[in-house]
Amino acid sequence: IKYIGMTIMNKKYLELQERIARQFGAKPTEAKILATIKAHHQAVALEEIAEETGYSLATISNTIRFFETKNMVKRIKKPKSKKVYVEARTDYLAVMKQKLEMIYNNTTIVKEQLPQIIKQTRSETEKKYLQEELKQAKQANKIIERTLEQIKQQ
Repeated sequence: IKYIGMTIMNKKYLELQERIARQFGAKPTEAKILATIKAHHQAVALEEIAEETGYSLATISNTIRFFETKNMVKRIKKPKSKKVYVEARTDYLAVMKQKLEMIYNNTTIVKEQLPQIIKQTRSETEKKYLQEELKQAKQANKIIERTLEQIKQQ
């Protein structure tokens, strides 16, 4: 990423955001694009992201589309402008809530359907494994319920 015109603080913030994105499984290209968006702290034109990262508009656009499906960025139309702008969603509590709700929904399905599967399982080894999974799903749901309640109170 070009650091032209960026302060030392912006460079460090950019590096931090890129490192965080990579830890969450973003590919190097995705991490640079997301870090660039976040480093602007406001809506930024796709052309500007392309200029700063050296990536093509097509790569930027495809990556933005991917981030939109993950609710990490949002596109913005500015009045009297044909350019497309994008801005990072940095509400960590909202992101956490979304992820926890997804896990909660999955563990709820496990809690609902696993008892019947356990009943039909003949192997004691498999039963023990499935019972442990059911126990963990129940524990996870309790923790998630408490956490979601705390987020709601914020």
